[in-house]
Amino acid sequence: MLIGAMCVCCLVGQSADYVEPKRTIANPAINGSSGLAASLEESGAFFTLNDGRDNRLFAFDSRGRPRGAWRLEDVNPHDLEEMTSFYLRGSMKQALVLADTGNNRSPEREPPDVFRLHVVTAPAVEPPGTMTEKTIPANAIKTVRFRFEGGREDCEAIGFDWVRETFLLINKVPRDAPPALNLTTNVHSLSLKDVLRGEEPLKARRILTAMPPLPEQITAMDVAPDGSKAVIQTYDDAYEFDYDTDWATTFSKPYSRKIPVTVEPTGHPKNYTFRETICYGTDGSSLYITRELSSWEIENTDHRTPLWRIR
Repeated sequence: MLIGAMCVCCLVGQSADYVEPKRTIANPAINGSSGLAASLEESGAFFTLNDGRDNRLFAFDSRGRPRGAWRLEDVNPHDLEEMTSFYLRGSMKQALVLADTGNNRSPEREPPDVFRLHVVTAPAVEPPGTMTEKTIPANAIKTVRFRFEGGREDCEAIGFDWVRETFLLINKVPRDAPPALNLTTNVHSLSLKDVLRGEEPLKARRILTAMPPLPEQITAMDVAPDGSKAVIQTYDDAYEFDYDTDWATTFSKPYSRKIPVTVEPTGHPKNYTFRETICYGTDGSSLYITRELSSWEIENTDHRTPLWRIR
């Protein structure tokens, strides 16, 4: 089992578009990349998961080469949407946290307001080109149930602040939500100590109600390893926030910088961009994104998931 773990308020300009060419991930089983985390043990390697009920974890590197695949024993997700990571205290082993926090699957969760985090001891990435699937045993996985303070949320953005040992979760407000519902973008937190202790169900404390809206829906986030900033990905661009006093204060102010991400055709009738991942590299500055593939791409092309370094 897993044991113990380890002021800018104005716009300051925009980063350039992609700084290196798009690559593609060679493993075709990665078709709904909805969470992304850098390997902390091998620079240039990454972990991802597919959106939905898929209980597999995948690794690849910055050249797009497969670096392994693993099925999670006894994990039956409702709607996986995000992932983040941290070091386990003492062992200095990486743990991956898979967030089963989405709401786009039918039938509904039971009970509908209980969500799950799966804390997984990260496997060592395999040699380049490896697509063979292995199993991560149940004793290397800890599942924790929790509720959001204030009621149900659809959450696709989770990050971990290593400095303050806190998980941050930001909900996604539907594009077509009727004004009468008065839905707001809210920020919640969970302490690492509570997650590892696992007294269920936990309560994700709401630390900010009605975060200033971004131009598009929030689909992913990450926190820099030194805790100095966080980045939020939307269906279009990314937005970075420099830490100020606490995370509630940080996210109550305008973003510090916008990172434009060029829109590309996906084959979807409405040209949805399906960008639902972002993570910092191990240097704490570079940023990487993937996107989900549209059903049209999966059915009509030799589909490969795109990978970009956007800074």
